[in-house]
Amino acid sequence: MLLEFSVANFRSFKDLQTFSMLAAKGDKTMEQYNVAQLPGTKLRVLKSKAIYGANASGKSNLVNAINAFVKITQLSVTNSGVLPRLIQPFLLAEGMEQMPTFMQMIFTLKDETNIERVYRYGFEVKDGVVVTEWLFGAPHGVEKPFFTREGMEVRVNANSFKEAKKFEDWARTNQGNIMRPDSLFLTAVAALGGQFAHQVMTCFDGISIYTGLVEFDFERVVAKHLENPELKTRILAFLKSADTDIEDILFQVTNKVEGNSEKNDLALKAEKAQTSKTILTARARYNADGHKVGQIAERMSLWESDGTKKMLALSPTLIKVLDQGLVLIMDEFDIHLHPNLVRAILNLFNSPVTNPKHAQLIFTVHDTSLQKPYLLRRDQICLIEKNKFGASLVKTLVEFKGVRNDAAYDKAYEQGEYGAVPFLNQLDSLFIQDA
Repeated sequence: MLLEFSVANFRSFKDLQTFSMLAAKGDKTMEQYNVAQLPGTKLRVLKSKAIYGANASGKSNLVNAINAFVKITQLSVTNSGVLPRLIQPFLLAEGMEQMPTFMQMIFTLKDETNIERVYRYGFEVKDGVVVTEWLFGAPHGVEKPFFTREGMEVRVNANSFKEAKKFEDWARTNQGNIMRPDSLFLTAVAALGGQFAHQVMTCFDGISIYTGLVEFDFERVVAKHLENPELKTRILAFLKSADTDIEDILFQVTNKVEGNSEKNDLALKAEKAQTSKTILTARARYNADGHKVGQIAERMSLWESDGTKKMLALSPTLIKVLDQGLVLIMDEFDIHLHPNLVRAILNLFNSPVTNPKHAQLIFTVHDTSLQKPYLLRRDQICLIEKNKFGASLVKTLVEFKGVRNDAAYDKAYEQGEYGAVPFLNQLDSLFIQDA
């Protein structure tokens, strides 16, 4: 599970800021539903967390930071341009471009006895080069280093990370091209067959990030999921439960290649690569007496609302995350979705019945109706705002003194008592004309 993510010198984040999924000590509100007590440990972890803030406060930049962390761990070995593409330092203060960008994630992995153990992995990047990298863990309760890196110098703890010890000298001499200045040592060890490194990478791969908007190529992605009959049935059930009247989802196959039907294998492969599937949604058709007489199907992209498209695009990931106990991060969670549907999805994660594997939902949102004490605890409400120097600051409602567990968080937030709301400086004056 994701416990913490920290970032510094990235986009609107100047100084070190930490986003935590650890439950607040002493707060037992909705403990059975909204908090996961990890067996064999004292860890109490939140199943969901909402991120509030004004426009341009840095909410999306926090999502971008986690996305950059995940993508860099996935791609740094195979894509030499991933660091400069994803890392942008804080530019509103002199000298920050000369400082490294810091990223670190604290997470848990199950050991052979099925007990969650805590690990922390991170790195610093400057000018497209990895400055430092580290992995620490507490597989037996006490944190120990697995490896540390300074530039191209790697020091591996053979007792903790035996599988990587043989690559220690290789990294310094670049033997076998296992590591470059702009790639990560952990990723290289995983690629070379390191089992524990692969387990860590699988944990990062299990973090799904959804922008909240309908992606331009989502039909291609969804079509791939719909090829699985069982998954298609569950996706249709999800859409129907969301009060859409879609009865079926069909494909219209378009082949962009025309010509001789007698093709060699290479030509057939090329043709297959240029074959696209257009998604059609089918609804019931009725006669004048109100009796069903058949179905009518039309292109989803032309017929469906943005909300329905979003539900269809989100549903495969939502099912996978809840089934496997993974992490889903959504930017602009509430855009195009009815508030009742947003609350229903949130409740899927907070319920021990629908979320027995402790999947986590992290989302940015503007809908203050979720700020109810019977939906979210104080430690599940994150607030991001910028200071006068344009730097984003991360807070949680727990940090505000005097806020009761049963308080009307939404009203206090809208009145600006917690900050993280837009300061509208006489907006109406722009439209008032002098007499």
